[in-house]
Amino acid sequence: MPFSDKTAFLSTPTSLDLADSNSVLLLSTFDMNRFDIDLYNKFQIDKPDTLAKAVTKRQAEYLAGRTLAQHAFEHLKQDQVQVPMGQDRAPIWPPGIHGSISHTKGRVACLMTKQAGHYVGIDIEKDLSENGLKSVKQVTLQPSERLFVSQYTELSEAQLAGAIFSAKETLFKALYPVVQRFFGFNAAACVVVNGTRLRMELTQDLHVTLPVGRAFDVQMRLYEGHILTWLIHDANQ
Repeated sequence: MPFSDKTAFLSTPTSLDLADSNSVLLLSTFDMNRFDIDLYNKFQIDKPDTLAKAVTKRQAEYLAGRTLAQHAFEHLKQDQVQVPMGQDRAPIWPPGIHGSISHTKGRVACLMTKQAGHYVGIDIEKDLSENGLKSVKQVTLQPSERLFVSQYTELSEAQLAGAIFSAKETLFKALYPVVQRFFGFNAAACVVVNGTRLRMELTQDLHVTLPVGRAFDVQMRLYEGHILTWLIHDANQ
């Protein structure tokens, strides 16, 4: 089992209660100042050749994400196997497992399920700054979403805009294995916020099984200056 503790590069993971023994969501922090390339050997994580010339930040993020995935396998009582990176840079999960990894500035999250036929995605972001809010409103949100964000009162404008941005990232990760091509932020829109759920509807046909109007409920949590969103969705629903 990969080694981690709160005094080392990767903190001991914490889990969110998903009320589902077949799925796990783990969160951890990693310390860039404690990263060393030799940790790949210590944590028994295969380092892709493509990372040989990558910046230290990218090498550390990859190690943190793949190590957290090993802990997720353990939580699900699955054999711990390597999770290589495909040519599209997406993780290649073993048969019978669907998963997703996200990281941002010292935080890392991993969502994994052994439920067959499910879309799985996760994203973690820092709370938006004033400039970040302006950028997200201009680049990420559709006109209807900008109006929605300006009128919603349960969350601040920055919180809701950040949550929608994160939910779109989560949706992309969840649907990419089926779509198998890049699609932009305008492919989906947030139409309802119900507590900690964001109802996202497709505004473009992405696949024969993913037509305009297909809806997904993305889960959201705000904590410690960060926004976390995730999705586990039965592909047959």
